[in-house]
Amino acid sequence: SVYINVKPSQKQKPDHIKMDSQQRSLCFISLAFLFITCSSAEFLIQQVTQGRGTENNSSYSLDANLGVTRVLRDERPSSKIVTIAGYSVIKGRGEPYESSVFEAAGYKWRIVLYVVGNANDGGAGYISLYVRIEETESLPFGWELNNVDLKLFVHNPKLNKYLTVTDGALKRFNGVKKESGFGQLIALSTFENTNEGYIVQDTCSFGAEILIVKPAEVQEKVTFISNPPDNVFTWKILRFSNLEDKFYYSADFLVGDRYWRLGFNPKGDGGGRPHALPIFLFAQGFGPNAVATNTWGAVNLRLKNQRSTNHRQIYSAAWYPIRSGYGVGVNNIILLADLNDASKGYLVNDAIIFEAEMGQWKLQCRTQQRTTPLSHTSTGNSSVLRAYKDEEEFWKQRRRLMWLAAGDRNSGYFHTICKGKRARNSIFVLENSVGTVFYEETHIIQEITSYFQTIFTSNSSPDLSLEKVYVDLFIRLVITVSQVNYYRQYTLANISKINHSGYVLHVGRTGYISLYVRIEETETIPYGLEVNVDLKLFVHVPKLEKYLTITDGAVKRFNAEKKEWGFEQLIDLASFENTNEGYIVQDTCSFGAEIFIVKPAKVQEKVTFISNPPRNVFTWEIPHFSDMEDKFYFSDDFLVEDRYWRLGFNPKGGSALPIYLDAQGFRPDAVATNTWGAVNLRLKNQRSTNHRERYSAAWYPIRSGYGVGVNSIISLADLHDASKGYLVNDAIIFEAEMVKVTVTNIVSV
Repeated sequence: SVYINVKPSQKQKPDHIKMDSQQRSLCFISLAFLFITCSSAEFLIQQVTQGRGTENNSSYSLDANLGVTRVLRDERPSSKIVTIAGYSVIKGRGEPYESSVFEAAGYKWRIVLYVVGNANDGGAGYISLYVRIEETESLPFGWELNNVDLKLFVHNPKLNKYLTVTDGALKRFNGVKKESGFGQLIALSTFENTNEGYIVQDTCSFGAEILIVKPAEVQEKVTFISNPPDNVFTWKILRFSNLEDKFYYSADFLVGDRYWRLGFNPKGDGGGRPHALPIFLFAQGFGPNAVATNTWGAVNLRLKNQRSTNHRQIYSAAWYPIRSGYGVGVNNIILLADLNDASKGYLVNDAIIFEAEMGQWKLQCRTQQRTTPLSHTSTGNSSVLRAYKDEEEFWKQRRRLMWLAAGDRNSGYFHTICKGKRARNSIFVLENSVGTVFYEETHIIQEITSYFQTIFTSNSSPDLSLEKVYVDLFIRLVITVSQVNYYRQYTLANISKINHSGYVLHVGRTGYISLYVRIEETETIPYGLEVNVDLKLFVHVPKLEKYLTITDGAVKRFNAEKKEWGFEQLIDLASFENTNEGYIVQDTCSFGAEIFIVKPAKVQEKVTFISNPPRNVFTWEIPHFSDMEDKFYFSDDFLVEDRYWRLGFNPKGGSALPIYLDAQGFRPDAVATNTWGAVNLRLKNQRSTNHRERYSAAWYPIRSGYGVGVNSIISLADLHDASKGYLVNDAIIFEAEMVKVTVTNIVSV
């Protein structure tokens, strides 16, 4: 299986965000239960509404996704728990234990346990555990369940956790194959090691979680539309000189599924204040019957020249979240000095005209903002600006580890400029593109400077003083991976060299697709309630007509503080965008989620071994022995604890006399499971205490009539020897002393 690092929780975004030319949105789509990144212009979102210790693994092939995962989790299994109180009694026994019937996902099942392993399934030296579907007589002819998501469990009381075993593959049950599980659930050497903590006070527990997966019948398809109808909106602002220092907004206009509006502050905003005029495009509500999702908006924002076609124009593109009032644009579409210059033609009769042309799409999810990154750089060498722009785009396309700080994800790495003063000198580790790691501050600055010197090259001489500004800005801005990410990327030896509160910067590393689900509309959930979720995420592989399934086996806890779970490194972009891999076909890709609510079992099946139970001796006298035929004779049933038993034998059993103990039905209200029966079988000596006795012990299955015993408790020659005292007055006496039996109860966990 693929093990992926789980992304730490992120803070909420402010209600109103404006992004200038050095700010951008990452390519995320937030849906009710789906969170997607993609570098395709058109992609499908496969959303499955029927509701899984992490390591890094660089392999994301489908073959690598077929192994068994074993992780510890806190939550109890939801379908069935079986506790054996007396493991030492059955240790080494080869026959299976079968639980009582239980219902899960609308069907009846049993747990089947082999404590020395199922040799027919490669289980020698292991615990083997399975589930078997039962009571299938009522199912239609040719029935098949091919969509069972199965997890099996071993309780570890020492850690108060459950070892969870799964392989991520859906199990198929039908009339031929009624049983599925794991022959090598856990090694016996591990299970029986007292230091491991699986057996405490001679008691151990196993469990199962059975879920039926119902494939989604609908999908959410997101299509990118170039130049949609009615895509140009013009906004004329009169009496510009009388406008106050606040944001002004246009009327809403509808393009595609969504309403939009323009907004600006005539006195400037952000880094452009008070020298430049900003303009932003805001996403508002949705059109009638529209599907409310994140919306891709690509727009040419223009300040119209009212005397010529020399308009000021900026291209902006971003994912706009579902909520209204989120704005993307620029802080500097024109300097106020140029605006107020009457000869320029932008401010005429104290009026300006903004225009938004929607639909100049870039056919990729990464935002492309073609503006100078900072207003004060307008004095710089144009080749330097181009080089910086190239570098800016380079970093925007790197893995998100580099640009995510503790703040929100969607505003991109440039939001860290607001933390510049605090973040200055916060880089303690730098890894360059060839994997060399630097720890000393002087080496880090030297490496960054050297890196930029190769970037800032052109036919003309670059402004080196301006380069210093960029390097300084770079150090302040690109600061950001969390401490969690640091610990999984480096060895303990490396960690020991770093201040524990520092950050790690990766230079030139490739990125990943990241995928999450976020719980929504939580207002109706009672305060303090947690939702435990079994989560799987998927990437469709049309080439193979399969889904790459990513899971780590751990239950995800959604609560007020942690509303989002998923995988930061779902699949590396190099594999995802490789046409030979088959994830993107005709510029289309699909992602999915499977969400099951895990409700831990409230009861368990407890199997207890009872030594010398009450009324455990049964005596059976057989008269007229010499008249008996060559067939099996059975005693009356007798009850010991949960079950009825009987003795049986054939008087013509060859040269010896056999005796067997048969398990029969269960007493009323007993839990019908396999029953342990340990018995002393005796042929009574009617003249002395020199009885013939054999000990027998076994798991008796649930069905009636299963017998265990011996084929020779006495030879027929000894039996017919009158001096021996076993056959007296043509009668013999058998006796069964039940020395240990199991009692099964359903009790609270």
